[in-house]
Amino acid sequence: MSSSKDFPHLWWPKFENLYEGLREASTSASSVAHANLAHVLQDVQVWLQMGLQGFQPPADDARSFLEKESHLFVANGKKVPIKAELRSAAVLLSNHLVKHRF
Repeated sequence: MSSSKDFPHLWWPKFENLYEGLREASTSASSVAHANLAHVLQDVQVWLQMGLQGFQPPADDARSFLEKESHLFVANGKKVPIKAELRSAAVLLSNHLVKHRF
């Protein structure tokens, strides 16, 4: 089964690039290192500003989607597989989060 439903809020950039950019810029006076860091910061700007606000409480339609679909479409056209062996754990976590209203 395939779906065109997008879930861009479920994708966040890898922060290894941010760490490396910060490390490189802190040890180098190079304008290239600082330009690289500026580019990396631009890539993660939304997540740095939003923090955990990017996560939303689980909804019934999301749990239903998880049970029926084999993958999610997230930001930048990325397709992330839903691993069958993790479905039950994800549903349990979702139920816990709804019950405790994080």
